Amino acid sequence: VIPSLFTVVFAGEFNSGKSTLINALCGNKELLESGVLPTTDKITVLMASEGDSNSNNERTKTIQVDTGVVAQTELRLLPTSSYPILKDLCIIDTPGTNAILSLQHTSSTLRLLHDADLIVFVTSADRPFSESERQLLQTSIKPYRKRVVLVINKIDILERRQGDDHGQETKQKMVDYVQEHASDLLGASPIVIPVSGRDALSWKQLHRPGFVGSENESSNNSNLWTRSNFGQLETFLSATLTASSKIKTKLSNPLGVAEGILLDCKHEIERRQEDLDVDVATLKLLRSDSEAFEKDM
Repeated sequence: VIPSLFTVVFAGEFNSGKSTLINALCGNKELLESGVLPTTDKITVLMASEGDSNSNNERTKTIQVDTGVVAQTELRLLPTSSYPILKDLCIIDTPGTNAILSLQHTSSTLRLLHDADLIVFVTSADRPFSESERQLLQTSIKPYRKRVVLVINKIDILERRQGDDHGQETKQKMVDYVQEHASDLLGASPIVIPVSGRDALSWKQLHRPGFVGSENESSNNSNLWTRSNFGQLETFLSATLTASSKIKTKLSNPLGVAEGILLDCKHEIERRQEDLDVDVATLKLLRSDSEAFEKDM
């Protein structure tokens, strides 16, 4: 999509918390709209604005991105002084694959997945690894050998339900469940990170410049950040987004796409060969019957 930049695509079902995760990464709860209903009905591209990195100017405009279908695409140009994560990076928020007008939304998401350098695949703790998510991983991510991290969002739901142990046992069971089934689909053991985007975003809002809280509030806020487990996701992204890692991924991704295409061609050739074998066997049978009929005549 943006060939010169390292592209990170957030994908998953609607209401899995993709937009909230991006807001938490960027430290701005109002950057992308989020809610219970399918709020992301367009593709949103976040990039650093050109020019003075110390400028606080933000610009938004509608652009056309080649996704293979008609889809509204919004480009947000943001200053790196406020959003340092966007330096040499492009973040793309996609419509939920099971949202209203799902055919168009899914088609848009699939094209973007093929062009992504890193896929952050978001599933929700209240319905982890649904059937549509399984299909998306198996049919659109596995064949193209894309680098993917699976994020289980909304783990705060488990904490509220489980009481004193904060749902730690349930969290681990969920991570094991997602990792096991994803491994079966992808053919390799993926990285699975459970987080609470909402708690992480709340913590970052409380620690924004100018916020002053009591000592007790500071202690509670520290626990909030720890329970969110968002540091694990940020650590993974920091390791992935080093200059050498980005170059390596940029160079290897086209090879994965090419390998996927070649495998598709190989399977199609094998299928056609089977059809030809059946046709040849049918012709041989017809020829044998014809020769037998001529002898009888």
